[in-house]
Amino acid sequence: IHKTRVNGICEASQEYIWMLDQDDIVSERWLLSQFECIQKYKTDMVIANGKRQISGKDYPIFKNDKTLKDATTIAPYVAFGNVIASPGQCLIRKSAIPVFWMENILWENCADDMYLWMLMLGEKKRIVINSEFLYTHVATGNNFSSDEKQTIRSERKVITLLVQSGLIEKKYLRYYKKRLDMREKFMFGIKSGILAKTYYCLCEIQKRMVLIYLRNTCKIK
Repeated sequence: IHKTRVNGICEASQEYIWMLDQDDIVSERWLLSQFECIQKYKTDMVIANGKRQISGKDYPIFKNDKTLKDATTIAPYVAFGNVIASPGQCLIRKSAIPVFWMENILWENCADDMYLWMLMLGEKKRIVINSEFLYTHVATGNNFSSDEKQTIRSERKVITLLVQSGLIEKKYLRYYKKRLDMREKFMFGIKSGILAKTYYCLCEIQKRMVLIYLRNTCKIK
């Protein structure tokens, strides 16, 4: 998937990149609204809000502007994972896409977008939000993002690549790895339902504590 995206970007001749998946649905206003936003703020990327469609019901991807604004900082990605449902929410300036991401392919399908956001944040690219609901992610139940084992394999490879890039502080990568270890243990390592639920609750508390810590150390406003 990552190599296919890179091939498409290399073929693109214009200033902006918009990556759409087969299960994306977008508003008729998507392109105009996103373009106006990226032009107004002279930014490298704009993230629109949207909805997840699960069993015919829509749920907001970002509950409010605060959680949407958080997506422009590294803290929630490290503490919780990829908070952007899909690259289809984003309009990106082609020149802002990290060279490392273009040249170092993630061959384990799934987390190429998480890899991209982390590198952009590591390079301190300017990212802004568009609170308009422009995008719908449809849960088909048959894609890589719904395969937990594949997701974990892919994200572990992302960590290896981020280490090679030298763009992300080691403390972030240490917790990123620890979060994946906790996720794998919860999903596949604990057989007892009661113990799994207890462990899940403890992990959620820890992730929120890490998020608060990272917000303070990153001086997030």
